[in-house]
Amino acid sequence: NNIRYEAALRIRDNTVVVQPFKIPLDMIRQSPGAYVKNCSDWDGVNDKVMLVSRVYLDPAFRGWVNHFMFRCVDESVRVLNNPEKFLDGVLRQEGVPIQIWTWTHFLWLMAASITRGRRV
Repeated sequence: NNIRYEAALRIRDNTVVVQPFKIPLDMIRQSPGAYVKNCSDWDGVNDKVMLVSRVYLDPAFRGWVNHFMFRCVDESVRVLNNPEKFLDGVLRQEGVPIQIWTWTHFLWLMAASITRGRRV
């Protein structure tokens, strides 16, 4: 239907949007990149939520497979032993600027860990 998006939001499967929100398009236009949450980065980039400018959609979303699965022959991949380090490696290798947001930018979001049917 010929719609062009200016940004896309990726949330993890245990993350819930708890209220309506407006994507800050002016900020994304001025400073394109991947906006991620500043918490539990495990020496990488927090993977709970990622807001990505249109110009970086392909490397941010397909970079995981394209770069590391098909093109990587480098031994440095072995140190990417968790999703946060892996996401950080992909974004940096693909040239995606990483913008770290404080939790106040994500008040509309709730992330919970589910263990054996209980929220922890």
